[in-house]
Amino acid sequence: MNKRMNKKLVLAGILLTALVTKANAQQVSVEATVSQFVVAQGQQMVTELTQQLSHSISQEIREFKAESALLFSDETTKTTVHKKQHSQEHKNYLQE
Repeated sequence: MNKRMNKKLVLAGILLTALVTKANAQQVSVEATVSQFVVAQGQQMVTELTQQLSHSISQEIREFKAESALLFSDETTKTTVHKKQHSQEHKNYLQE
């Protein structure tokens, strides 16, 4: 009876070890899957942020160019008006 009991204990130990090993293997698999998911989500987020940043920079550059063009246009107009006034004043001075 003792031999039979020992065989049952050994068999139970083997089964228990097999179950624990299988549970650990599944846990590793779940951890690997979660890790892959987190990495994929991180990469997707970086891609989306890069696209948004690129779009934002392009928009800012376009607005800066438009503002610069307006400022340059205003300065050119002021300079032209000032030159015309100065020229007219000079002509008036010479005519006097």
